[in-house]
Amino acid sequence: GCAPGGVSAHPLAGAAGAGGAGMAHVVTVSHFTHDDAFPAATTIVSALGDPGAPATLVEGLDARGPEGFVDLAGLERVLEAHRAAAAAEGGPPRPRPRPGGGGRAAGG
Repeated sequence: GCAPGGVSAHPLAGAAGAGGAGMAHVVTVSHFTHDDAFPAATTIVSALGDPGAPATLVEGLDARGPEGFVDLAGLERVLEAHRAAAAAEGGPPRPRPRPGGGGRAAGG
């Protein structure tokens, strides 16, 4: 199983640390990080979302619930996808390279 834990609030360092540790994680991007690559993230969203202000899925597994924000059921899907990838690979998931080696396209 996966041990509970936390990572840095700095998005690039936190995502790199989580990916390097083989942890399932969700990244929320900002205007500073929307073009950065997060290759090990299972889910990348614009925000976690709130009622009336839904999250936008940027990339990866959709962890949003019917109301448009990341909810417990969505986080459970992230964890299950992480565990399934680990089982398929015979160990903890490792960061996967992005096609083309770069970040997402601007606005994407």
